[in-house]
Amino acid sequence: MIASILITLAKERSSRDVAQGQSKEFVSQVPGAVIWWLDDDVELTRQMRERLLASGWQLRTFHRPEPLIGALRTSHPDLLLLDQRLPAQLGTELLHQLREQGHLFPVLMLSGMGSAEDRILGLEKGAQDYLVKPFHGRELLLRCEQLLRSDQRRAITPIPQEQRITLGEVIFRPHEGSLQSPGHPDVILSRGERILLLALCRAPGRVLSREHLALASGSLAPASHSRSIDMRLSRLRRLLKQVSAGSLRIETVRTHGYALHTDATAPASEESSA
Repeated sequence: MIASILITLAKERSSRDVAQGQSKEFVSQVPGAVIWWLDDDVELTRQMRERLLASGWQLRTFHRPEPLIGALRTSHPDLLLLDQRLPAQLGTELLHQLREQGHLFPVLMLSGMGSAEDRILGLEKGAQDYLVKPFHGRELLLRCEQLLRSDQRRAITPIPQEQRITLGEVIFRPHEGSLQSPGHPDVILSRGERILLLALCRAPGRVLSREHLALASGSLAPASHSRSIDMRLSRLRRLLKQVSAGSLRIETVRTHGYALHTDATAPASEESSA
């Protein structure tokens, strides 16, 4: 009974903090980042949704583990917000499973249990940060920003589920850095080119800024002061045209960034038994 009352009070306090913080504008330096949030507190995720979107991020919410596990077969987030008390499972148990499967995206644990032992357990299971409920809305935004910026200063790498990515008639194998298409010689990409293509494949049809691509490639230099992204994109465009006869292309959206498009089917990831 007491635990139930404490949880209710915590939710009410979170709701007040969210409402009080709505007027404080926050704009991320990692625009376009994809955040997934697994939490059975539907009201809390609804209240925070607009603030996360207004910060420049994309948000996908889950209220049970099963849909999230299913979604990981074809895509993954740049950051996962993970509640500890889930239906029929603890968040730390799920996190342990995800790390065992090779998922390396950063995780921010959210929990009403704030003892030192609880925080240590979350970190031991693979979380990068731990935020105790109830929390102030702006603190959640700042924690997300810190994790996104620190993680994207490391070049992205393909996960086990990305053995093969289908782009129309072109097969992209990120681990090997190869492009394959019927009737065309295989194309081998440089490390920088395969990272850029992988970043674009993870956001099919979505516009990614130069800053986003620079961070994904592990560059610490400001994108506005470096021409390496332009040079890699230029060569990557030529290679994509060569292997796809022009059906697979990187389009420039003026003042916004770049997006990957194909005239055939939408990009999809799949595990390969080969």
